[in-house]
Amino acid sequence: MKKNLLAVLNAPCADNEELCAVPYNRDLPSFYFSSFEEYEERLTVAKQIDLIFHLCGDFEHEVQFIDGEGGQWLVDAFGCNIEGYYEFIDESNSDQIAALFYLVTSLGYSIEIALEKVDEVMLTTEALKDYAFDRACESGELSDFAKMYFNSEQYAEVLECNGDVHLFNYDGQEYLVTNHSGL
Repeated sequence: MKKNLLAVLNAPCADNEELCAVPYNRDLPSFYFSSFEEYEERLTVAKQIDLIFHLCGDFEHEVQFIDGEGGQWLVDAFGCNIEGYYEFIDESNSDQIAALFYLVTSLGYSIEIALEKVDEVMLTTEALKDYAFDRACESGELSDFAKMYFNSEQYAEVLECNGDVHLFNYDGQEYLVTNHSGL
């Protein structure tokens, strides 16, 4: 019977978005999953194994990120809400995931509030110096002559010190939040 149950736990995942449920009891098997449905199915089997061999049946575990979009920070932010994790991953692009990363890690928002605000974050991968120069030019206050002498590096420092913008790295990419003070 244990072999049949273990076969369910060891079945290959249906997708690349892989997480792993690692039990606190080292005598129990861990299992991989790539959807909420796989998680529920395999968790039920893991609880059966725990009940049969340890008379417990609750299969206390942590979820670890293995592969896919996001990272351990995203799994930790969603906590026990595996369904919410997969809904967000399935419905989001890489910029939205980066925006959520910023809201959770830089601003300290809870996942519930961050999910409400994720579409408000204005991101660019433009260099801060270039963004500062473009912003100054778009204001219409610089003549063509003044643009030649404009110190965009210093203006970029002012924008950053005032909290108007915020730089952060996510997944090997530097992002610039252009509405940092409004969030």
